Amino acid sequence: MLPKTIAKKYAVALYEVAKSLDRIEETKMSLIGITSSMDKQACVAFNTPKVALKTKETEIRKVFSGRLSKELINFLCLLVEKKRFMLLPEIGIEFQNIYNAMHGFMTAGIKSAFLLSEEQKARITAALETKYKSAFLLEYSVDSSLLGGMIITLGTQMFDGSLKNKLAEIEILLRR
Repeated sequence: MLPKTIAKKYAVALYEVAKSLDRIEETKMSLIGITSSMDKQACVAFNTPKVALKTKETEIRKVFSGRLSKELINFLCLLVEKKRFMLLPEIGIEFQNIYNAMHGFMTAGIKSAFLLSEEQKARITAALETKYKSAFLLEYSVDSSLLGGMIITLGTQMFDGSLKNKLAEIEILLRR
């Protein structure tokens, strides 16, 4: 089974537990905090067979006691037990995706040739929300190689309105 598929199953299970306890927001924030501060070495350390399972679980409980909910600590221990701790960053991403879907948010990536002003960002957001009749969470990035325009990525769809792409299309037409 693919790691992304496995991560999604764990994320769904965690979301359902958090929902049943009315702790979705708390769980989301805690998970973001853990995954953003944890480096790859920590994930590898919790997966190593050189350290006993009980030692790993004891360390998790010691480090996170009082900082995380009992359920989230148990979840982390389960990941260690099932040798899935390396998937924690992906589980965090999948949890966020589930949260966004359940709360009516769509996500999109906006790559532009230059830094966009707040007014431009607001116009893009408004246009997307009108077209798709949904609230959006947008992630902006700059890629100067685009020369001008932008690329919008919505899930598996990509809309390339960059000058670089338009010039490439013109070149193809001229070579015919």
